Amino acid sequence: MAKASRNAEETASEGLTEEFEALVADIRARGAQGLDLLRKAAGEGAADLPLPNDWEAVEKRLAAEVQGHPLRALGVAALAGLALGLLIRR
Repeated sequence: MAKASRNAEETASEGLTEEFEALVADIRARGAQGLDLLRKAAGEGAADLPLPNDWEAVEKRLAAEVQGHPLRALGVAALAGLALGLLIRR
């Protein structure tokens, strides 16, 4: 009985993983579409736009902000979790 329960949990976990990966791919595709629209709207000067292509620098800056203001980061995370919970609940 416990083995069947574990198999069901693993199957559900795999399904959630696949759903999450599909969601991430969709978000990346939409981001790329938005970036293309932004570049078209900006015209020829679009190559000069300061876009975050260097994700390591973004990660370092985010880590510095979280370490510098841990309570603010906790509050933002709590609000994001609350908002996500409310959206999932509906």
